[in-house]
Amino acid sequence: RPSEADNDSAFAEKVAGTYLVTRDPAEGPSRILTIHADGNLSSIQSIQFSEGAGPEGFVGFSDQQGAWEKAGDQQIEATVLDFVYELSNGTFLGTTGSHYVLEFSKDFQTVAGTVKGKIFAPGVDPLHPGDATPIAQFADEFTAQRVNP
Repeated sequence: RPSEADNDSAFAEKVAGTYLVTRDPAEGPSRILTIHADGNLSSIQSIQFSEGAGPEGFVGFSDQQGAWEKAGDQQIEATVLDFVYELSNGTFLGTTGSHYVLEFSKDFQTVAGTVKGKIFAPGVDPLHPGDATPIAQFADEFTAQRVNP
């Protein structure tokens, strides 16, 4: 897909990589964030498959997939989606739309991130929700380190 990454391949290559967030569960979820040079982004979190997510703490969610664009000299912004489901029986509960802002260190070895998201009921497009009220909202701040070979 065409993206900002196509217009600045040197920058895209610098941000591309896997980043690790490690935290005590009381401080928030740990995560593995993968930024691809082609403008795609994926993430997996430590709380996806266990109680603790969602409005009542009993929902799970899929891996997150999305797209990013350059937003500054050391910054990207991304739109990321995932599916939310009932942990006990797998019932589909809706789709999450999230907005990431990621600020990289000068050497691209660490990244400070914020994410804000809204979960919408089945049938609501999280990219264009119109007047739909989200069934839940969340926000998180984190710092991640690049995974080097």
